[in-house]
Amino acid sequence: MLESAAVLKVGFGLGDDVRRLRAKLGIEPRNILDLAMALRRGERNAWGAKTAVERFFGQRLQKSRKITTTNWALPKLSERQVLYAADDAHVALRIYRRWRTDQPANVIS
Repeated sequence: MLESAAVLKVGFGLGDDVRRLRAKLGIEPRNILDLAMALRRGERNAWGAKTAVERFFGQRLQKSRKITTTNWALPKLSERQVLYAADDAHVALRIYRRWRTDQPANVIS
């Protein structure tokens, strides 16, 4: 799935993830959209998930620093890590869909 050009993969700050997939697993991800870069539109700084949620939905996204700084390289993730990752993926999908509906058809890549 990660190497499929037919499946769009979206998320925030994907550069390091893509590099690790290449280096550690020999996977060449295709059709990747890093929302952090795509949404910034000429602004100096890339957007993070928190900024995107605030701007698109007018809500605050709270992310636990305790979970983000845990060891994600463990062979088995904790339930809290899995839930955090699922929430992160869900937020990216919701932001992407909202961004698509807010943009004129000729602007979307």
